[in-house]
Amino acid sequence: MDGHRISPLIGGDYRPAHTGEPIRTVRGEDIGRLDFASDLLAGLCMKRLRAARPQPLATRLEVIAEAARRIAEEVVDGLTPGAYARAQAATSGTPLSVVTGFLQQVLPAAQQVIEIVPEELAARHYGGDHRATVSVHRRGELMSVLAPANHPGVHLALFEPVALGYKVIVRPSRRDPFTPARIVRALIDAGLAEDTIALLPTGHDGADRLVHEADRALVYGGPDLARRYRNRPDVLVQGPGNSKVLELPGADHDRLTELLVTSTAAGGGGQCLNASAGLVRDPAALSRTVATGLARLTIGRPDDPSTQVPVFPLDQARRLAELTASVHGGGPADHLIDLADGSAALRPVVSLADPETPLCATELPFPAIVLHPVGPDTGPDRLGRTLSLAILGGTDEQATAYLAANNVRNVFTGGTPTTHFTLATPHDGSIIDHLTERKTSNQPPAEGL
Repeated sequence: MDGHRISPLIGGDYRPAHTGEPIRTVRGEDIGRLDFASDLLAGLCMKRLRAARPQPLATRLEVIAEAARRIAEEVVDGLTPGAYARAQAATSGTPLSVVTGFLQQVLPAAQQVIEIVPEELAARHYGGDHRATVSVHRRGELMSVLAPANHPGVHLALFEPVALGYKVIVRPSRRDPFTPARIVRALIDAGLAEDTIALLPTGHDGADRLVHEADRALVYGGPDLARRYRNRPDVLVQGPGNSKVLELPGADHDRLTELLVTSTAAGGGGQCLNASAGLVRDPAALSRTVATGLARLTIGRPDDPSTQVPVFPLDQARRLAELTASVHGGGPADHLIDLADGSAALRPVVSLADPETPLCATELPFPAIVLHPVGPDTGPDRLGRTLSLAILGGTDEQATAYLAANNVRNVFTGGTPTTHFTLATPHDGSIIDHLTERKTSNQPPAEGL
């Protein structure tokens, strides 16, 4: 990487290109260049990766451990961890405290993958003679990842396909090319076979090609992207979460306020795991205390360590302010905080829903929540699709009923927020399940993946 120039990384080497675009901060400053791979280069890259052989599982796990150490502690492509964090925050608008927190998560996340993957891949033997063997196999050889920019921690999902022996192509986001570039480079520097992973920046058309021509794909994005790929079983879409907080009888008011604020604002408020709706007995009273809690969040430049709310380019922030006004009321000016440097933030917001309207399904990339009234007849069906549900109060039987509902993916109780996930546990479908399948044979399995 030449300064902040991020080019396609194929076979361990960067391939500078004539086409691309500037890497800009949320203030509009050019701090580098993102080169786009041509269609020809993308095709050659996919062919090259398909022909490669993965290293043994033990080697791959050793590589992941060493790469995690480098990501968290060492200079990678000329960037110290601190320099990486500042560059990432400047371009994505993610608060610097969130990025530095991500760096502290890398080593534990890698260790979880190192422990979990061998257990998942272990063959199981059945029958008195142990001749019935269930073994795990990849669903293909080549995987594409369309990487996001809403939170750097999401990128650690790359460790799992690498551990499984997939050849992986990563298309970085324009807003955060630094995180996937750092992870891919660190994996190669740690000893991952150069022809088994590539960083491939592309335009939108190139992104579609990467998804369609790979055996499996992991795609992050908003509602439009989710709709585009929702009928593709080979594509795991990580889209809007519609996560929620639910008050049941016996909930403590102060703990409920804390749960709503934390679930809404943790990590900057832009994840699919952040709550966008709350179902509570007294929305009006809670809206005041929640608003007080959200008002304590520090708003400022993303490189300020005290900042807790994402920052956006001014034009994007104005569009978000208009959308926010349509969902939460008020005018756009009520929600916009112009930082007077070409960037802006959105004021964290809590609003009251019309009791007659369905649950709000609009997610915003900053702390924003709508409170709805909950009644004794509120059941799982009323929640609609819910990625993460935090329940305060109620009984174990009630929590089990919500967890059993097909429209609810994950349930947390006892004051645990919607964002409570370790990086190796599935939250919207297991990546390992998406990438592998179990087969039965009466023959001993070959060496593991």
